[in-house]
Amino acid sequence: MVPPNLRVVPHRENTAERASMTRGVRYRALLDRRALTGPEMQADIRASMSLGQEIRIVDAVPVKMMIVDGEIAMLPLHHDADGSPASILVHRSGLLAVLVASFEAAWERAYPLRPAPAPDEVTELTSGELADEHMRVLALLLSGQTDQAIATQLDISLRTVHRRIRQLMDAAGVDSRVQLGWAAARNGWA
Repeated sequence: MVPPNLRVVPHRENTAERASMTRGVRYRALLDRRALTGPEMQADIRASMSLGQEIRIVDAVPVKMMIVDGEIAMLPLHHDADGSPASILVHRSGLLAVLVASFEAAWERAYPLRPAPAPDEVTELTSGELADEHMRVLALLLSGQTDQAIATQLDISLRTVHRRIRQLMDAAGVDSRVQLGWAAARNGWA
């Protein structure tokens, strides 16, 4: 779980994580929606997703933590007296079970981010089916992102965001964004 305004190791510096994902190790990350606004974070998200990391967005992440195979968790603490960062390791215990349950509950409520398509994969919305790029716009819209934040996150123009939202509304047969949210839930788009 990654709250906003908390520095994480950039993807390019995290060679162990990249190597693990290349070997097929599954990584899931929950990000606070406010974390999507930084340009360096967006590049790291794209790079991680290109290797298969699953990322979901929540309104607020209460604590940063890392859980490994449901066997151990690490939670960062405040810096200690000499300024060094400190962490606590939680082994199999009731506390670990609570941390795992907390992550899983947040994961179920979160909106999935989808990897950006290659430029030649971008398609228009046709016959009621949602193309991947429309699903990404919808997921970010449902997570509470502004149109500008969606454009920045997906590296597309604001006009393209507006066009895709309009296409989503047309496909759903609705006239407002609120109705689009209901239609997305009803149609299994969200």
